[in-house]
Parts: sequence; C-alpha cells; structure tokens
Amino acid sequence: QVQMGVTVLDGDIVVASIDGEYTVKAVEISDKTVRLLPANQNNTAYRPIEVTADNQFAIWGVVTYVIKKM
Repeated sequence: QVQMGVTVLDGDIVVASIDGEYTVKAVEISDKTVRLLPANQNNTAYRPIEVTADNQFAIWGVVTYVIKKM
C-alpha cells in the first residue's frame, strides 16, 4: 500500500520517479542531499542514486504496508 500526500521522512520507503523511470527505494534525506538507497546494498549492481537539481524527480508516495504471498 502506498500513501500519497504524506510527509516523507528520512528512512521511509518511497515510490519515486527519477528522469522518467519509476523505482521503489529507501530515501535518505540530509541538509544538503537526497539519496535513493537500494534494499540490497551489498550487491554492487545496485548503487545509491543521489538526486541533483538536474534530475526530474518526484516522490509519488510512501510505502505503508506490504502484502507478501508465500
């Protein structure tokens, strides 16, 4: 479940759009930067994405609930 229109906090998992592509990542917010962090940070194929002023960036919502079929 994704909730739209809520305040995004550091560490939240979000659905975001960056440069026309959608992704689900944890967001890291500091005074000077916003980064999108992959869930599998141990795999070098997935790198954090630093959001810059040059990116077309929007957060669509915060993931609030996950249903997983086993």
